[in-house]
Amino acid sequence: MEESLNGGPDHGLPLQYIMESLPEAFHIIDAEGVILYANPKCLELYEVRPEDIGKQSFFSYWAEENKRVHWFDNIMNGGRSDGFEMRLKNPSGKEIWTVASSITIQYQGQTCILSTVSDITEKKRLEADLKRNEEKYSLLTEFTADVIWVYNLWSERFTYLSPSYFELTGFTVEEGLANKLSTHVMQESYAATREFLEKSQNDFLEDPSAQKNCLMEVCLQCKDGNGIWVEISIKNRYNKDGEIETVGVSRNIEERKQAENEIRYLSYHDQLTGLFNRRFYEEELGKMKFQKNLPFALILCDINVIKLTNDAFGHMTGDDLLKRFADVLTGELRSGDVAARIGGDEFVLLLSKTDRTGAEKLAACIREGIERSNAENPDSPILSVSFGWAVKDNADERFEAIFLQAEERMYSQKLREGDARKKEMVQLVLQKLFARERWELVHSENVGRLSMAIGAAMGLEIAALEQLWALGRLHDIGKIGISEKILNKHEALSQEEWMEIRRHPEIGYQILRSVDKYAPIAEAVLSHHEWYDGSGYPRKLKGQEILLGARIVAVAEAYDKMVSGDSFSKPVSRAVAASELLAGSGTQFDPEIVELFLSEVIE
Repeated sequence: MEESLNGGPDHGLPLQYIMESLPEAFHIIDAEGVILYANPKCLELYEVRPEDIGKQSFFSYWAEENKRVHWFDNIMNGGRSDGFEMRLKNPSGKEIWTVASSITIQYQGQTCILSTVSDITEKKRLEADLKRNEEKYSLLTEFTADVIWVYNLWSERFTYLSPSYFELTGFTVEEGLANKLSTHVMQESYAATREFLEKSQNDFLEDPSAQKNCLMEVCLQCKDGNGIWVEISIKNRYNKDGEIETVGVSRNIEERKQAENEIRYLSYHDQLTGLFNRRFYEEELGKMKFQKNLPFALILCDINVIKLTNDAFGHMTGDDLLKRFADVLTGELRSGDVAARIGGDEFVLLLSKTDRTGAEKLAACIREGIERSNAENPDSPILSVSFGWAVKDNADERFEAIFLQAEERMYSQKLREGDARKKEMVQLVLQKLFARERWELVHSENVGRLSMAIGAAMGLEIAALEQLWALGRLHDIGKIGISEKILNKHEALSQEEWMEIRRHPEIGYQILRSVDKYAPIAEAVLSHHEWYDGSGYPRKLKGQEILLGARIVAVAEAYDKMVSGDSFSKPVSRAVAASELLAGSGTQFDPEIVELFLSEVIE
């Protein structure tokens, strides 16, 4: 049926007026694509001037020729096409998207195509933006190290898990979606996690608009049976079915938790021994429910001669004693017993539900462990410990009073055994020194005999002579703290090495002054390298400021070293040694002692 836009049946409004008033573009093209008619909306959309009607080809607008051919063939063969999307470019180069519904009609004596066209450019732009955003968020979701998940609170099932779930736990996404919450988290975290999710759901139901992101630390179950700590951040929402679901992010915090555990461990443990420290001990006392743990026993332990060990063998050896005792405690304590190092050489044991018999038995076991440790470490200093214990039998007794009882008993034992242990330590030091330097044994005995001989020539009493004998034997005990490499060096010593050698009088003094038997000679040991003229060491004393015993030993030691030789010099004759003593008289040596030694002792 052929009909003019300006003609046809009259139904109230001219047909052309209707077409030109449509809010959508409307055009008619012939079989060659030439635009034969376009309403004002179409002219605007295609940027066509009215005078170009009948000249402008609609086919030139298409950006995709293959789609144009497909569209044209569908219409010409089927008579119509509905909702076909066209990507067009108008003369100014602007890209526009349209959707057209088209039919064939007879117009101006030929078969033409009539189309109504809607501009969907903005819609396509929004769709493209949405797609880009979806791709971006998909990339974030698919490739982020954090696990993104969705959990339906009503069905109690996971409905989404990002691929990083596998990297985190070893479970595939499919396995994770099939697992219940109890399989996702370790047993110790399950109850807290359920409570956390339920609270967030209740808060959401109360006021969906007021909810905030919630954080919680959870230990996840891994496929290998181990746990891994994550921090979860969640927010609730309604899904399309009106059910509440939780959208969450799980972030691996295993390294952080390990660091926190290490910090917590260090804050409550002694770094050297691995036992609890004083801070833990005091906090544990504050939390202790004595009423439920009576009788409650306390054992105090104090390592004997630790300072002497440090002075004689160095702090590393002293530390080794502390660690050996900690190992003994660890091996002997029962489950539930608490051992803490509360001072340099002091330890405390807290024993719940332990009476006096139990405390004494445990102390005896610890002593046996100490003996085994000494037997297993024959080349190390002897580990010796003093004990004191007390028992709290009723809730009314103050813990401070119990502590004082244990402390008093410990110090009483320390007084009884302490000096004997110190003497043992001095003998051990001598044994080690003489084993390391065989000539030191002979030299020390020679110096002891010569010193006694000088004292006898002076008319000193027996007690003084005995002290001179001990002084002669112990004057170089401080060499135990000097490197064996330096003591055995045959070539000239460096300035630093000489400074090291010169420390031995001070080391010897520190070893001897804490032992009652040897305390009287400690000062002389410290001064036996002082020179009569004040140029010696370590304090540059002179003349009578130097103890008599030190002045005597200085002469005896110098003479024996010259006639016997040592690591640094070969022996000389007695005559040469005597002349050297005379040469040093009044400078290095006390002239009266030199004269007495040469005239009455060596003759």
